[in-house]
Amino acid sequence: MSKIIARVENLNLRYRNKLLQEDLSFTWEKNQIWCVTGPTGSGKTTFLKTIAGILFSSGASVEYPYFEILKKNTHQTNFISEWIAFVPQEIKIPTCHYIEDLYYQRRFQAAEQDDIPTTKDILLGVTNDEKIIENVANQMELVSMLSQPFVQLSNGQTRRLMIAIALCKQPQILILDNPYTGLDQSAREKLNEILKRMINQGIPILIAAHEHELPKMHFITNTLRLKSVMECQDNIKALSSEFILNEMNGKRYLLQMKNIKVQYGKKIVLDIPEWSVKYGENWVIQGKNGSGKSTLLSVIMADHPQAYSNEFYLFGRKRGSGESIWEIKSRIGYFSPELLRYIEPRNKSVDLILSNMNNLYTETILSEEEKKMKAETISQWLGIYELLGISVGDLSLGQQKMILIASAMVRNPELIILDEPLQGMDIQWREHFKRKISQFAQNRTVLYVTHDKEEIPDGHWKTLSL
Repeated sequence: MSKIIARVENLNLRYRNKLLQEDLSFTWEKNQIWCVTGPTGSGKTTFLKTIAGILFSSGASVEYPYFEILKKNTHQTNFISEWIAFVPQEIKIPTCHYIEDLYYQRRFQAAEQDDIPTTKDILLGVTNDEKIIENVANQMELVSMLSQPFVQLSNGQTRRLMIAIALCKQPQILILDNPYTGLDQSAREKLNEILKRMINQGIPILIAAHEHELPKMHFITNTLRLKSVMECQDNIKALSSEFILNEMNGKRYLLQMKNIKVQYGKKIVLDIPEWSVKYGENWVIQGKNGSGKSTLLSVIMADHPQAYSNEFYLFGRKRGSGESIWEIKSRIGYFSPELLRYIEPRNKSVDLILSNMNNLYTETILSEEEKKMKAETISQWLGIYELLGISVGDLSLGQQKMILIASAMVRNPELIILDEPLQGMDIQWREHFKRKISQFAQNRTVLYVTHDKEEIPDGHWKTLSL
Protein backbone atom coordinates (compact mmCIF):
# COMPACT_ATOMS: atom_id res chain seq x y z
CA MET A 1 0.00 0.00 0.00
CA SER A 2 1.25 3.49 -0.83
CA LYS A 3 3.14 5.29 1.92
CA ILE A 4 1.63 8.58 0.75
CA ILE A 5 -1.82 9.29 2.14
CA ALA A 6 -2.42 12.63 0.44
CA ARG A 7 -0.45 14.99 -1.75
CA VAL A 8 -1.46 18.63 -2.35
CA GLU A 9 0.21 21.08 -4.73
CA ASN A 10 -0.52 24.68 -5.75
CA LEU A 11 -3.26 25.08 -3.15
CA ASN A 12 -4.61 28.59 -2.81
CA LEU A 13 -6.46 28.40 0.46
CA ARG A 14 -9.61 30.51 0.34
CA TYR A 15 -12.59 30.97 2.56
CA ARG A 16 -15.53 32.34 0.60
CA ASN A 17 -13.85 35.08 -1.50
CA LYS A 18 -10.90 35.75 0.80
CA LEU A 19 -7.42 34.42 -0.01
CA LEU A 20 -5.95 33.01 3.21
CA GLN A 21 -2.85 31.15 2.04
CA GLU A 22 -1.20 31.06 -1.38
CA ASP A 23 0.51 28.23 -3.30
CA LEU A 24 0.64 25.64 -0.50
CA SER A 25 2.24 22.24 -1.05
CA PHE A 26 1.73 19.36 1.38
CA THR A 27 2.65 15.68 1.37
CA TRP A 28 1.27 13.43 4.09
CA GLU A 29 2.98 10.07 4.50
CA LYS A 30 1.61 7.04 6.32
CA ASN A 31 3.96 7.27 9.32
CA GLN A 32 3.38 11.00 9.87
CA ILE A 33 1.04 12.58 12.42
CA TRP A 34 0.54 16.19 11.35
CA CYS A 35 -0.59 19.19 13.35
CA VAL A 36 -1.70 22.31 11.47
CA THR A 37 -1.17 25.47 13.48
CA GLY A 38 -1.49 29.17 12.79
CA PRO A 39 -3.06 32.37 14.08
CA THR A 40 -6.81 32.75 14.43
CA GLY A 41 -8.35 33.15 10.97
CA SER A 42 -5.33 31.81 9.05
CA GLY A 43 -7.30 29.00 7.38
CA LYS A 44 -6.66 25.91 9.51
CA THR A 45 -10.28 24.73 9.29
CA THR A 46 -10.43 25.36 5.54
CA PHE A 47 -7.22 23.37 5.05
CA LEU A 48 -8.53 20.43 7.06
CA LYS A 49 -11.84 20.42 5.18
CA THR A 50 -9.94 20.44 1.87
CA ILE A 51 -7.88 17.41 2.91
CA ALA A 52 -11.05 15.70 4.20
CA GLY A 53 -12.71 16.12 0.79
CA ILE A 54 -15.41 18.43 2.17
CA LEU A 55 -14.21 21.51 0.30
CA PHE A 56 -12.95 21.70 -3.30
CA SER A 57 -10.12 24.01 -4.30
CA SER A 58 -10.09 25.04 -7.97
CA GLY A 59 -6.67 24.90 -9.63
CA ALA A 60 -5.01 22.79 -6.96
CA SER A 61 -3.71 19.27 -7.41
CA VAL A 62 -5.08 17.00 -4.66
CA GLU A 63 -4.25 13.28 -4.81
CA TYR A 64 -4.98 10.39 -2.43
CA PRO A 65 -2.68 7.45 -3.36
CA TYR A 66 -3.49 5.68 -0.09
CA PHE A 67 -7.20 5.54 -0.86
CA GLU A 68 -6.78 4.50 -4.48
CA ILE A 69 -4.91 1.36 -3.40
CA LEU A 70 -7.35 0.80 -0.53
CA LYS A 71 -10.23 0.81 -3.01
CA LYS A 72 -8.51 -1.84 -5.12
CA ASN A 73 -7.73 -4.06 -2.15
CA THR A 74 -11.22 -3.86 -0.63
CA HIS A 75 -13.19 -3.60 -3.89
CA GLN A 76 -15.11 -0.69 -2.39
CA THR A 77 -16.04 2.48 -4.27
CA ASN A 78 -16.40 4.84 -1.32
CA PHE A 79 -15.97 8.56 -1.77
CA ILE A 80 -12.89 9.99 -0.07
CA SER A 81 -15.05 11.67 2.59
CA GLU A 82 -16.53 8.27 3.51
CA TRP A 83 -13.12 6.89 4.44
CA ILE A 84 -12.41 9.88 6.67
CA ALA A 85 -13.99 10.91 9.98
CA PHE A 86 -13.87 14.68 10.37
CA VAL A 87 -14.63 16.25 13.75
CA PRO A 88 -15.37 19.99 13.34
CA GLN A 89 -14.43 22.67 15.80
CA GLU A 90 -17.95 24.02 16.15
CA ILE A 91 -20.31 22.14 18.47
CA LYS A 92 -22.44 20.15 16.05
CA ILE A 93 -24.08 16.74 16.08
CA PRO A 94 -24.00 15.62 12.42
CA THR A 95 -26.48 12.75 12.88
CA CYS A 96 -29.21 14.90 14.42
CA HIS A 97 -30.47 18.34 13.39
CA TYR A 98 -32.90 18.70 16.30
CA ILE A 99 -30.76 21.11 18.30
CA GLU A 100 -30.28 23.45 15.33
CA ASP A 101 -34.07 23.89 15.22
CA LEU A 102 -34.22 25.23 18.78
CA TYR A 103 -34.05 28.82 19.88
CA TYR A 104 -31.32 29.28 22.47
CA GLN A 105 -33.81 30.16 25.21
CA ARG A 106 -35.79 26.96 24.47
CA ARG A 107 -32.86 24.60 24.82
CA PHE A 108 -33.30 23.88 28.51
CA GLN A 109 -37.05 23.57 28.16
CA ALA A 110 -36.44 21.06 25.37
CA ALA A 111 -34.19 19.09 27.69
CA GLU A 112 -37.25 18.15 29.74
CA GLN A 113 -39.28 16.81 26.81
CA ASP A 114 -39.61 13.08 26.20
CA ASP A 115 -38.97 12.97 22.44
CA ILE A 116 -35.34 14.13 22.48
CA PRO A 117 -32.81 11.54 21.21
CA THR A 118 -30.55 10.11 23.88
CA THR A 119 -26.78 10.00 23.64
CA LYS A 120 -27.06 6.32 22.66
CA ASP A 121 -29.65 7.15 19.98
CA ILE A 122 -27.13 9.52 18.44
CA LEU A 123 -24.45 6.79 18.36
CA LEU A 124 -26.95 4.26 16.99
CA GLY A 125 -27.42 6.65 14.09
CA VAL A 126 -23.79 5.88 13.18
CA THR A 127 -23.61 2.13 13.86
CA ASN A 128 -25.92 -0.63 15.05
CA ASP A 129 -23.02 -2.55 16.54
CA GLU A 130 -23.60 -2.46 20.30
CA LYS A 131 -20.03 -3.63 21.02
CA ILE A 132 -18.56 -0.71 19.09
CA ILE A 133 -20.85 1.74 20.92
CA GLU A 134 -19.97 0.22 24.30
CA ASN A 135 -16.24 0.36 23.57
CA VAL A 136 -16.31 3.94 22.28
CA ALA A 137 -18.56 5.12 25.13
CA ASN A 138 -16.04 3.65 27.59
CA GLN A 139 -13.15 5.38 25.85
CA MET A 140 -14.88 8.77 25.83
CA GLU A 141 -16.35 8.32 29.36
CA LEU A 142 -19.94 8.61 28.10
CA VAL A 143 -21.36 5.39 29.60
CA SER A 144 -23.26 7.16 32.37
CA MET A 145 -24.77 9.55 29.81
CA LEU A 146 -26.00 7.04 27.22
CA SER A 147 -29.59 7.17 28.49
CA GLN A 148 -29.63 10.99 28.83
CA PRO A 149 -31.24 13.27 26.21
CA PHE A 150 -28.19 14.56 24.34
CA VAL A 151 -29.23 18.21 24.79
CA GLN A 152 -28.57 17.82 28.52
CA LEU A 153 -24.86 17.33 27.87
CA SER A 154 -22.46 20.15 28.69
CA ASN A 155 -20.28 21.72 25.98
CA GLY A 156 -17.35 19.52 26.94
CA GLN A 157 -19.50 16.38 27.05
CA THR A 158 -20.98 17.24 23.66
CA ARG A 159 -17.48 17.55 22.20
CA ARG A 160 -16.66 14.11 23.59
CA LEU A 161 -19.85 12.85 21.90
CA MET A 162 -18.72 14.36 18.59
CA ILE A 163 -15.41 12.51 18.86
CA ALA A 164 -17.30 9.34 19.82
CA ILE A 165 -19.39 9.66 16.65
CA ALA A 166 -16.18 9.79 14.62
CA LEU A 167 -14.72 6.74 16.39
CA CYS A 168 -17.94 4.75 15.85
CA LYS A 169 -17.38 5.14 12.11
CA GLN A 170 -14.11 3.18 12.49
CA PRO A 171 -12.44 5.49 9.99
CA GLN A 172 -9.34 4.88 7.91
CA ILE A 173 -8.25 8.43 8.74
CA LEU A 174 -9.20 10.75 11.60
CA ILE A 175 -9.14 14.54 11.17
CA LEU A 176 -9.85 16.74 14.18
CA ASP A 177 -10.28 20.51 14.17
CA ASN A 178 -9.23 22.00 17.55
CA PRO A 179 -10.51 18.94 19.48
CA TYR A 180 -9.36 20.23 22.89
CA THR A 181 -11.71 23.22 22.84
CA GLY A 182 -14.11 23.04 25.78
CA LEU A 183 -12.53 19.92 27.33
CA ASP A 184 -11.35 19.95 30.93
CA GLN A 185 -7.80 18.82 31.72
CA SER A 186 -8.81 15.24 32.51
CA ALA A 187 -10.72 14.90 29.23
CA ARG A 188 -7.79 16.32 27.26
CA GLU A 189 -5.41 13.79 28.75
CA LYS A 190 -7.91 11.02 28.02
CA LEU A 191 -8.22 12.16 24.39
CA ASN A 192 -4.42 12.08 24.01
CA GLU A 193 -4.40 8.48 25.26
CA ILE A 194 -7.06 7.52 22.71
CA LEU A 195 -5.19 9.20 19.86
CA LYS A 196 -1.96 7.43 20.82
CA ARG A 197 -3.74 4.05 20.73
CA MET A 198 -5.18 4.81 17.30
CA ILE A 199 -1.76 5.84 16.03
CA ASN A 200 -0.30 2.56 17.34
CA GLN A 201 -3.05 0.77 15.40
CA GLY A 202 -1.82 2.45 12.22
CA ILE A 203 -4.62 5.02 11.79
CA PRO A 204 -3.29 8.30 10.33
CA ILE A 205 -4.36 11.42 12.23
CA LEU A 206 -4.39 15.08 11.20
CA ILE A 207 -5.11 17.74 13.83
CA ALA A 208 -5.54 21.51 13.83
CA ALA A 209 -4.47 23.10 17.11
CA HIS A 210 -2.80 26.23 18.41
CA GLU A 211 0.94 26.54 18.91
CA HIS A 212 0.67 26.71 22.70
CA GLU A 213 -1.10 23.31 22.73
CA LEU A 214 1.74 21.49 20.94
CA PRO A 215 3.95 20.76 23.99
CA LYS A 216 1.27 18.41 25.38
CA MET A 217 0.82 16.57 22.06
CA HIS A 218 3.91 14.37 22.16
CA PHE A 219 2.64 12.11 19.37
CA ILE A 220 2.89 14.84 16.70
CA THR A 221 5.68 14.15 14.20
CA ASN A 222 5.19 17.01 11.71
CA THR A 223 3.87 20.57 11.93
CA LEU A 224 2.44 22.79 9.20
CA ARG A 225 2.41 26.43 10.25
CA LEU A 226 0.10 28.81 8.40
CA LYS A 227 0.87 32.51 8.27
CA SER A 228 -1.15 35.29 9.83
CA VAL A 229 -3.78 37.11 7.80
CA MET A 230 -5.00 39.40 10.60
CA GLU A 231 -2.42 41.06 12.81
CA CYS A 232 -3.08 41.35 16.52
CA GLN A 233 -2.37 44.93 17.50
CA ASP A 234 -3.08 45.92 21.07
CA ASN A 235 -4.87 49.24 21.16
CA ILE A 236 -3.71 50.74 24.46
CA LYS A 237 -6.15 53.61 24.13
CA ALA A 238 -8.47 53.77 27.14
CA LEU A 239 -12.09 52.87 26.57
CA SER A 240 -14.25 55.97 26.20
CA SER A 241 -16.17 57.24 29.21
CA GLU A 242 -19.51 56.04 27.81
CA PHE A 243 -18.39 52.48 28.65
CA ILE A 244 -17.35 53.24 32.25
CA LEU A 245 -19.67 52.25 35.09
CA ASN A 246 -19.05 54.39 38.15
CA GLU A 247 -21.99 53.48 40.36
CA MET A 248 -23.29 50.21 41.63
CA ASN A 249 -26.92 51.24 42.12
CA GLY A 250 -26.33 51.78 45.84
CA LYS A 251 -26.84 48.03 46.42
CA ARG A 252 -24.43 45.65 48.08
CA TYR A 253 -25.36 42.34 46.43
CA LEU A 254 -25.96 41.80 42.73
CA LEU A 255 -26.67 38.09 43.18
CA GLN A 256 -27.69 36.00 46.19
CA MET A 257 -28.37 32.27 45.99
CA LYS A 258 -29.26 29.76 48.68
CA ASN A 259 -30.07 26.04 48.40
CA ILE A 260 -30.10 26.15 44.60
CA LYS A 261 -30.85 22.75 43.10
CA VAL A 262 -31.52 21.69 39.51
CA GLN A 263 -32.31 18.08 38.67
CA TYR A 264 -33.76 15.87 35.96
CA GLY A 265 -35.66 13.07 37.64
CA LYS A 266 -33.31 11.76 40.32
CA LYS A 267 -30.19 13.14 38.64
CA ILE A 268 -28.95 16.34 40.31
CA VAL A 269 -26.99 18.49 37.86
CA LEU A 270 -26.52 21.57 40.07
CA ASP A 271 -26.41 21.92 43.85
CA ILE A 272 -25.26 25.20 45.44
CA PRO A 273 -25.88 25.57 49.20
CA GLU A 274 -25.06 29.27 49.22
CA TRP A 275 -23.38 31.85 46.98
CA SER A 276 -23.42 35.64 47.00
CA VAL A 277 -21.87 38.07 44.54
CA LYS A 278 -21.35 41.70 45.46
CA TYR A 279 -21.45 44.54 42.97
CA GLY A 280 -17.97 45.09 41.56
CA GLU A 281 -16.72 41.56 42.31
CA ASN A 282 -15.08 39.37 39.67
CA TRP A 283 -15.64 35.62 39.92
CA VAL A 284 -14.07 32.64 38.12
CA ILE A 285 -16.39 29.61 37.87
CA GLN A 286 -14.54 26.33 37.51
CA GLY A 287 -15.40 22.65 37.39
CA LYS A 288 -15.11 19.54 35.26
CA ASN A 289 -17.22 18.95 32.16
CA GLY A 290 -20.77 18.26 33.37
CA SER A 291 -20.30 19.82 36.82
CA GLY A 292 -23.15 22.29 36.23
CA LYS A 293 -21.41 25.47 35.05
CA SER A 294 -23.65 25.99 32.01
CA THR A 295 -26.73 25.09 34.06
CA LEU A 296 -25.81 27.74 36.65
CA LEU A 297 -25.47 30.38 33.96
CA SER A 298 -28.80 29.36 32.41
CA VAL A 299 -30.50 29.84 35.80
CA ILE A 300 -29.01 33.32 36.19
CA MET A 301 -29.95 34.24 32.61
CA ALA A 302 -33.58 33.07 33.14
CA ASP A 303 -33.22 30.46 30.38
CA HIS A 304 -33.75 27.44 32.61
CA PRO A 305 -37.34 26.62 33.65
CA GLN A 306 -36.19 25.41 37.07
CA ALA A 307 -34.94 28.91 37.85
CA TYR A 308 -38.45 29.64 39.08
CA SER A 309 -38.45 26.72 41.53
CA ASN A 310 -35.37 28.14 43.28
CA GLU A 311 -35.13 31.20 45.48
CA PHE A 312 -32.49 33.77 44.65
CA TYR A 313 -32.08 37.50 44.20
CA LEU A 314 -30.69 39.22 41.12
CA PHE A 315 -30.03 42.98 40.89
CA GLY A 316 -31.49 43.28 44.39
CA ARG A 317 -34.81 41.76 43.35
CA LYS A 318 -36.25 38.34 44.08
CA ARG A 319 -36.47 36.23 40.92
CA GLY A 320 -40.01 35.61 39.80
CA SER A 321 -41.43 38.73 41.43
CA GLY A 322 -42.82 40.19 38.21
CA GLU A 323 -39.77 41.07 36.13
CA SER A 324 -39.66 39.83 32.52
CA ILE A 325 -36.97 37.58 31.09
CA TRP A 326 -35.99 40.34 28.66
CA GLU A 327 -35.60 42.89 31.45
CA ILE A 328 -33.09 40.53 33.08
CA LYS A 329 -31.23 39.89 29.84
CA SER A 330 -31.05 43.59 28.97
CA ARG A 331 -28.91 44.19 32.07
CA ILE A 332 -26.48 41.36 31.33
CA GLY A 333 -23.73 41.08 28.74
CA TYR A 334 -23.45 37.42 27.83
CA PHE A 335 -21.02 35.32 25.82
CA SER A 336 -21.18 31.55 25.40
CA PRO A 337 -19.81 29.32 22.62
CA GLU A 338 -23.33 27.88 22.37
CA LEU A 339 -24.50 31.17 20.87
CA LEU A 340 -22.49 30.32 17.75
CA ARG A 341 -25.15 27.74 16.87
CA TYR A 342 -27.88 30.34 16.56
CA ILE A 343 -26.32 33.30 14.73
CA GLU A 344 -27.33 34.11 11.16
CA PRO A 345 -24.18 33.64 9.00
CA ARG A 346 -25.38 36.03 6.27
CA ASN A 347 -25.52 39.04 8.61
CA LYS A 348 -22.65 41.50 8.78
CA SER A 349 -20.61 41.38 11.97
CA VAL A 350 -21.59 44.94 12.84
CA ASP A 351 -25.29 43.99 12.59
CA LEU A 352 -24.74 41.17 15.09
CA ILE A 353 -23.30 43.68 17.56
CA LEU A 354 -26.07 46.21 16.89
CA SER A 355 -28.79 43.58 17.36
CA ASN A 356 -27.64 43.12 20.93
CA MET A 357 -28.31 46.78 21.73
CA ASN A 358 -32.07 46.55 21.38
CA ASN A 359 -34.22 46.78 24.53
CA LEU A 360 -31.37 48.04 26.69
CA TYR A 361 -32.19 48.61 30.35
CA THR A 362 -31.71 52.37 30.23
CA GLU A 363 -33.76 55.52 30.34
CA THR A 364 -31.76 56.95 27.43
CA ILE A 365 -33.01 56.02 23.97
CA LEU A 366 -30.11 55.75 21.52
CA SER A 367 -30.46 56.63 17.87
CA GLU A 368 -29.28 54.15 15.23
CA GLU A 369 -26.26 56.38 14.59
CA GLU A 370 -25.37 56.41 18.29
CA LYS A 371 -25.67 52.64 18.45
CA LYS A 372 -23.39 52.28 15.44
CA MET A 373 -20.83 54.60 17.03
CA LYS A 374 -20.84 52.48 20.21
CA ALA A 375 -20.37 49.31 18.15
CA GLU A 376 -17.45 50.89 16.30
CA THR A 377 -15.91 52.22 19.53
CA ILE A 378 -15.92 48.88 21.30
CA SER A 379 -14.63 47.11 18.16
CA GLN A 380 -11.78 49.58 17.68
CA TRP A 381 -10.81 49.20 21.33
CA LEU A 382 -10.83 45.39 21.00
CA GLY A 383 -8.76 45.57 17.80
CA ILE A 384 -11.38 43.89 15.57
CA TYR A 385 -12.71 46.91 13.69
CA GLU A 386 -11.72 45.42 10.33
CA LEU A 387 -14.15 42.53 10.88
CA LEU A 388 -17.27 44.71 11.11
CA GLY A 389 -18.08 44.76 7.40
CA ILE A 390 -17.58 41.03 6.93
CA SER A 391 -20.44 38.52 7.00
CA VAL A 392 -20.38 36.40 10.14
CA GLY A 393 -20.30 33.22 8.07
CA ASP A 394 -17.08 34.39 6.38
CA LEU A 395 -15.22 34.62 9.69
CA SER A 396 -13.30 31.85 11.39
CA LEU A 397 -14.81 30.41 14.56
CA GLY A 398 -12.28 32.34 16.65
CA GLN A 399 -13.20 35.60 14.90
CA GLN A 400 -16.91 34.91 15.44
CA LYS A 401 -16.17 34.60 19.15
CA MET A 402 -14.43 38.00 19.09
CA ILE A 403 -17.53 39.59 17.57
CA LEU A 404 -19.77 37.94 20.17
CA ILE A 405 -17.53 39.22 22.98
CA ALA A 406 -17.86 42.73 21.53
CA SER A 407 -21.62 42.15 21.37
CA ALA A 408 -21.66 41.29 25.09
CA MET A 409 -19.58 44.35 26.02
CA VAL A 410 -21.43 46.89 23.88
CA ARG A 411 -24.40 46.78 26.28
CA ASN A 412 -22.21 48.45 28.92
CA PRO A 413 -23.72 45.89 31.32
CA GLU A 414 -23.99 45.84 35.08
CA LEU A 415 -23.19 42.12 34.92
CA ILE A 416 -21.10 40.45 32.25
CA ILE A 417 -20.98 36.65 31.89
CA LEU A 418 -18.19 35.14 29.79
CA ASP A 419 -18.36 31.38 29.29
CA GLU A 420 -14.98 30.15 28.01
CA PRO A 421 -14.46 33.22 25.80
CA LEU A 422 -10.83 32.51 24.88
CA GLN A 423 -11.10 28.87 23.83
CA GLY A 424 -10.01 28.43 20.22
CA MET A 425 -7.90 31.62 20.02
CA ASP A 426 -4.17 31.59 19.29
CA ILE A 427 -1.87 32.71 22.08
CA GLN A 428 -1.47 36.30 20.81
CA TRP A 429 -5.20 36.93 20.56
CA ARG A 430 -5.76 35.11 23.84
CA GLU A 431 -3.33 37.37 25.70
CA HIS A 432 -4.77 40.42 23.91
CA PHE A 433 -8.35 39.62 24.99
CA LYS A 434 -7.21 38.75 28.52
CA ARG A 435 -5.89 42.30 28.85
CA LYS A 436 -9.07 43.78 27.42
CA ILE A 437 -11.35 41.71 29.66
CA SER A 438 -9.23 42.68 32.68
CA GLN A 439 -9.69 46.37 31.85
CA PHE A 440 -13.39 45.99 31.11
CA ALA A 441 -13.93 44.13 34.40
CA GLN A 442 -12.97 47.18 36.43
CA ASN A 443 -16.03 48.59 38.25
CA ARG A 444 -18.15 45.76 36.87
CA THR A 445 -19.40 42.44 38.13
CA VAL A 446 -17.98 39.60 36.02
CA LEU A 447 -18.67 35.86 36.03
CA TYR A 448 -15.94 34.13 34.03
CA VAL A 449 -15.98 30.41 33.18
CA THR A 450 -12.79 28.64 32.14
CA HIS A 451 -10.97 25.31 32.43
CA ASP A 452 -7.53 26.91 32.07
CA LYS A 453 -5.82 28.99 34.73
CA GLU A 454 -3.78 30.59 31.94
CA GLU A 455 -6.98 32.11 30.53
CA ILE A 456 -7.89 34.02 33.71
CA PRO A 457 -7.34 37.77 33.20
CA ASP A 458 -5.25 39.83 35.61
CA GLY A 459 -6.92 41.32 38.65
CA HIS A 460 -8.56 40.05 41.80
CA TRP A 461 -10.79 37.08 41.05
CA LYS A 462 -12.76 35.05 43.54
CA THR A 463 -13.40 31.39 42.70
CA LEU A 464 -16.54 29.26 42.70
CA SER A 465 -15.72 25.56 42.20
CA LEU A 466 -18.54 23.25 41.11
